[in-house]
Amino acid sequence: GGGGGPRPTKTNQGTREPLAEREPHSRRAARRARAPPQASRSQSASPPAGEPLAEREPPSRRAARRAFDIAETHGENTSMNPLDASQLIQVTADNVSKTGFFCYMSKKKSEGYQRKLQWLEARFAEGLRIKMLQLPERGFIEYIPGEHAWRAVHADGYLFIHCLWVVGKSKGKGHAAALLESCMQDAERMGLRGVAMVCSEKVWMCSRRILEKHGFTCVDTAQELGRTGQAPNRQKVEETGQVPNRQKVEETGQVPNRQKVEETGQVPNRQKVEETGQVPNRQKVFSLMVKHTPEAQSAASALPLPRFAGGWEEKARLCGEGLTVLRSEQCPYIVDATQTAVDTAAKLGVRCQVVDLQSRDELMQRSPSPYGVFGLVHNGELLSYHYLLEKELLPLLSQAREL
Repeated sequence: GGGGGPRPTKTNQGTREPLAEREPHSRRAARRARAPPQASRSQSASPPAGEPLAEREPPSRRAARRAFDIAETHGENTSMNPLDASQLIQVTADNVSKTGFFCYMSKKKSEGYQRKLQWLEARFAEGLRIKMLQLPERGFIEYIPGEHAWRAVHADGYLFIHCLWVVGKSKGKGHAAALLESCMQDAERMGLRGVAMVCSEKVWMCSRRILEKHGFTCVDTAQELGRTGQAPNRQKVEETGQVPNRQKVEETGQVPNRQKVEETGQVPNRQKVEETGQVPNRQKVFSLMVKHTPEAQSAASALPLPRFAGGWEEKARLCGEGLTVLRSEQCPYIVDATQTAVDTAAKLGVRCQVVDLQSRDELMQRSPSPYGVFGLVHNGELLSYHYLLEKELLPLLSQAREL
């Protein structure tokens, strides 16, 4: 039939206007150049780089390795107003059996979930609080008065954060900032000095840079890991006074951390290594972060600051020969992590013992790392404070057997 205007023209791309009425190519190209770039579907759907699909760790274990870690929050809106009560689920002793505690929500009958649930019953009486985002948002924070913290720290007079975790599509919306602010407000209401948390640049814990972005400062640092942390072999340094990779320096003329040397003109001080057994500029794994309340801020310099318990090497040495798994019930993923360690040791015929840390006092006395609630120690050396897969633990134990 008739009609006003030209008829649409069919093409392989579908119905569109005739060429004469379409936007000129040059103008369309200029407009596209001004538009913000958009990620393609193929990019967003592609699997993460790394191991082949068949060798990648299962989702449950991958989640475990990220537990107690605030997921990457690039571009987070730190100026977002704090969440109000209607946007948070307040988990208490009265409702935890119904609400859960964020982790292992699909595995409520598992041993790990049930152990954590029993652990919480005692902790709620000590002032522990858990706040979760309302669905569909996903994230939570867990904190407790510092004198009851299940980390190897002295933090009396502060609220201490065990966990801060924001995941998936909830990242980048200011939820981490809001959860931290909610904790800080509780500290102010309770008349405490502020909030503290242990950070690590490894896994299972919040990154220091995240808390620095939210106004926290570092008041203490702690040691490198053992073999998994790829730290220089301190015993070798003490025996020889030689910085690791010296042979490479002699062969190539390239000093370790050459970029830093070129920037500062300072070569690592060998005399200091010989005197102390400590290699200069060794990165610390753990940072103890603190943010004071406004009332305490003015007097912060005169207040006793939180500090790590210390004595890590001696505590590891006291574990003795073989593999020692130190664990608590604070994290539901620890059951699986323990079983993996026990099974791996059995494969190699390595003697293994499991030590249950049943109180904060015991944790403070025995834990060989600030993380406190889990640790793998082999022949008196800390291997890891976090979950290790069998393929990660096997070479570490095998290497020790060959020495």
